[in-house]
Amino acid sequence: NTHKKKMSMYSRELPNTSTTNRGNIRRSADPNSTPQLGINGCQTLYECLRRGAETSPLGPCLGRRAISNNGFATPFVYSSYTECVARVDSFACGLERLNLLQRNSNGMLLLGIYMKNCMEWVLAEHAIYTLGGATVPLYDTLGPDTVQFVLHQTDMPCVVCTRGELPRLCAAKKSGQCPAFRVVILINGVIPDSVRLAREANLEVISFAKVEAVGAQVAATEGFTPHPPNGKDVATFCYTSGTTGNPKGALITHENLTSSISGVSNLGVAMEATDRHLSYLPLPHIFERVVLSSTLQAGGSVGFSRGDPLLLVEDIVALRPTILPVAPRVLNKIYDKIHAGIAAAGGLKKKIFDAGLATKTRNLAHGELKHSFFDAILFNKIKVGLGMDCLRLMVSGSAPLSSTVMTFWRCVLGVPVIEGYGQTEGTAAATLSDLEDMSTVGHVGGPVECVEIVLADVPEMGYMHTDTLHRGEPCCGRGEILVRGPAVFKGYYNDEDKTKKTVD
Repeated sequence: NTHKKKMSMYSRELPNTSTTNRGNIRRSADPNSTPQLGINGCQTLYECLRRGAETSPLGPCLGRRAISNNGFATPFVYSSYTECVARVDSFACGLERLNLLQRNSNGMLLLGIYMKNCMEWVLAEHAIYTLGGATVPLYDTLGPDTVQFVLHQTDMPCVVCTRGELPRLCAAKKSGQCPAFRVVILINGVIPDSVRLAREANLEVISFAKVEAVGAQVAATEGFTPHPPNGKDVATFCYTSGTTGNPKGALITHENLTSSISGVSNLGVAMEATDRHLSYLPLPHIFERVVLSSTLQAGGSVGFSRGDPLLLVEDIVALRPTILPVAPRVLNKIYDKIHAGIAAAGGLKKKIFDAGLATKTRNLAHGELKHSFFDAILFNKIKVGLGMDCLRLMVSGSAPLSSTVMTFWRCVLGVPVIEGYGQTEGTAAATLSDLEDMSTVGHVGGPVECVEIVLADVPEMGYMHTDTLHRGEPCCGRGEILVRGPAVFKGYYNDEDKTKKTVD
């Protein structure tokens, strides 16, 4: 009975929808839920930014830390929503006036972005949306030949980056495989070495500031008319690696993204204008794109980390986020460091810590996150030291989080720590654990509102949707997870075979 109650909390089964090799369709547990196309009237990311600007015109939008002359990072300094929208429009107008973009053979207007998370990343992203185009994020972790492959496959003419990425782009151009690629926009300025490298590769190089300045001048004297996308238009390519072969370019539409934001928000994970988000997870990955876009549509603020994993906690302390998306590797690393410090301290400190953790772990079974005594003398101090004293929610994704680490963070933070499951092709979350369920671990919750889920038999692995046990534990079926809904992607770019294998 307890098992059935927990399952009903997480999903709603639609009776008589099963087939011989598939189980019944499952939806969000909320009986009133239906998949929503968009969030708060926004069906595109273009509209999301503009809605955020209407909500918080003078509020902090995008921020970063500068490095002072003595080598220390300053506090976060923000540009307002009004300032950011103006910069987006100026950069878009500059791209158009300088003729830096042309449509590819499929009629798509594409802009490459190849750098770590930063303010210019998001400004460039929204500039191409303003022109009705799509982003193509590039990053190195897919392998050394990925940049050349993506430039060749997409036929995109222009990439925004820093001087650090320029040599790799020049090498790709010299390969002769990227004839359409002709312009590099540098966010940290053009120097003589940049001009020389680009010229040797037959590339034009121009600064971000110049494109923006040209656009601002044209907009001020002649006006500028945006060409916004619609919900069905592709917003971004997300290149994902397989075990073999070339990476696949998943086509994610504006409707996919806004529906995903809506589906998660309706489960209680909605961003608010008072929220602060630290952008440190890679923006080419869909998890970070969804969280950042959700923050902007709500009128919240986004601060960018310095991109150094060793300085991440310092950046968290400086920003004091209210909602923190995390990958398990980040939580595991901090978890290990805290435990090592407690073990080294030993004595009374260790006894108090162990007692506090044991007490709060027992209390979690009753859904209790707070403990007035141990929070006051112990856990609140840890939270302040980590910059997590303003957190109201932590969301883990991208890989499984161990039950031990999940329980630890719930005890330390005293706020909901939840876990989601999803894929790039489903635009991030397909399932999410419940904010009111802090007593269970080892699962990733139920369907979010923008998807339906079924289990399909996998006979060769012995998994059937009719199974009632898994490793001795009761279950409601086993099998391959199939997902459908407005958050599911369009397919892989120029790869019909792989699309057919993935999309039913």
